[in-house]
Amino acid sequence: MFTKKRLAKQLPILGFNFFKWLRSVILFVLLVPAFAMAQPEAKLLPSSNDLAMAPVVPSVRNVHSDSQSAATTHWSIVELQRQALQTSPTIAASVATIDAARGRLDSAKVFPNPTVEYVSGQRKSRLGLVSGSGQDTTEVTISQPLEWPDARGARIQAAILGVDSSQYHVRYITNDVLADIRLRALEWLIRQEDLRFLEDALSLIEQTRDRIAVKVDTGEAAKYELIKAEAEVLSARSRLDSARADAAFVKARLSQLVGLQLGVDFSLKEPSRRVPEPIASEDLIIRINQSNPELRFLETELQFEEKRLAEQQALRKPALALRARQDQDPEFRTQQLGVSVTVPLFDTRRGLIQEQLAQVQQAQTFLQGRRYELTQKAYAFHAKLLAAKRRVEALEEGVLKQAEAALAIAQAAYKFGERGILDTLDAQRVLRSVRSDFTQARLEAFSAAAELDRVLGAYLDLVPVSVSVR
Repeated sequence: MFTKKRLAKQLPILGFNFFKWLRSVILFVLLVPAFAMAQPEAKLLPSSNDLAMAPVVPSVRNVHSDSQSAATTHWSIVELQRQALQTSPTIAASVATIDAARGRLDSAKVFPNPTVEYVSGQRKSRLGLVSGSGQDTTEVTISQPLEWPDARGARIQAAILGVDSSQYHVRYITNDVLADIRLRALEWLIRQEDLRFLEDALSLIEQTRDRIAVKVDTGEAAKYELIKAEAEVLSARSRLDSARADAAFVKARLSQLVGLQLGVDFSLKEPSRRVPEPIASEDLIIRINQSNPELRFLETELQFEEKRLAEQQALRKPALALRARQDQDPEFRTQQLGVSVTVPLFDTRRGLIQEQLAQVQQAQTFLQGRRYELTQKAYAFHAKLLAAKRRVEALEEGVLKQAEAALAIAQAAYKFGERGILDTLDAQRVLRSVRSDFTQARLEAFSAAAELDRVLGAYLDLVPVSVSVR
């Protein structure tokens, strides 16, 4: 380890006084920018109110090895959504952006590094007549760049807004993932219900086909009735296979969203069969402006771009640097302290300011456009939910019951020989069509309700309260 005495022995020409001078200069260089920047930076520290209003971010951890979660086969939709908060790869990837924003905030708070120059050489006379010719000379220069308080403050404020923006982005992504999980889960439940109906319909058609085959063998029915029944069986099997493929695709998509492999024994607890009641249409705009996470994210992005613009405007001022210098030769020791100024004569940052101003205008336009678009989406999903709800009620209370009654009458009439098999097959076809319309209406109603909740940010109620990362 070098000590002052040891270093003074190796560089005797500097002398011990140089270390006193160098220590004083270093302290002065470090204290001046710290004092100059202390007041603006103190204003940037978040208050308790700021921390209370900071966005809440879900805690994401990898629990793929959790045997209890993997062994679970009977889930509710809310349990799947809470599981996704822990295992969803999409949410985990978005949370990683907060660490990057933290790093940018740390970088924004640091002071610029000082520059130390040391030059050593010999002074020689060209004619060899000057006394002291051939003696060693040294030069030490320390330069510390200084920052304007408003430029530093704008940079730090922009970095803080960057952290908040990344938090709101995580909430925006989380809300989308939870909404998609609810949509896919509801679709899977309705597909399963449709599968059960198609299996029952296939079983009924096969029984009818078998009875027709017996009548054809005994000569009580024409062979074309058996051909017609066989065609209906093939058509029912084709519809059943297609429905199974659709259900498998929905299940695979659900597994991808949750981030957990759902086994073959996977099942969902069916929620209330009632279509949810929508909120009053006059409350939609209020709820969107208060709760939509995408709008909060875009508003923070606009504030971030505005602070970046303020930083660029503040950097138009001349750049300052504090300089301390000592020259020493055999006869004299010269100590100097001054300031260097970079005059913005040619580069006035005009292009950068114009570019950042365009970024601000773009962020404003995009925010206004998305607010209008989300408002229109909310009204559209609200109207779609009301229409689908009325359609479900009409089918469930009227047409569906009538189609079921018509099929029962046709089967009884065929059993007693009052009608032919074609009437029974037609009644089954009508019931299938009505059932399909009913399934589609329920899917549209629940999908509209889920999409409306997405726009209103309702799924963030499932996110547990955690400490802000600011």
